[in-house]
Amino acid sequence: MNKKLIAILCCIMLTGCTTETKTNKTKTIKEETPVVLTTKGHDVKEAVNKSETITVKTKASGEIKSTKSEVTIPSINEGDLIQDTTILKDISNKGDENITLNDHQSLIENNKNSIQYEGT
Repeated sequence: MNKKLIAILCCIMLTGCTTETKTNKTKTIKEETPVVLTTKGHDVKEAVNKSETITVKTKASGEIKSTKSEVTIPSINEGDLIQDTTILKDISNKGDENITLNDHQSLIENNKNSIQYEGT
């Protein structure tokens, strides 16, 4: 057989064998009222042995472009809430605990797992 004919047949066979199925999934986003935690009526423990990793991105001249801090608080077995002091802004929680910020003090739900959050 001719090489061109073989090449054409191979292309037809390869494209004919591939199929792609797409499913459209709709994701519903619910707006929830944020939980505001208070110390009233709760046993509050201070965050201890907290570790913090700070990443600083700079320009070649040394000028700071951005900073990001990642905080880990090891699990605490006692207390309903964990209190932590922070000067971070734009805090986002990496877990599912509720966090309330008030004047550099954060109150965090204690789910007895390590808590991780980040901010600038």
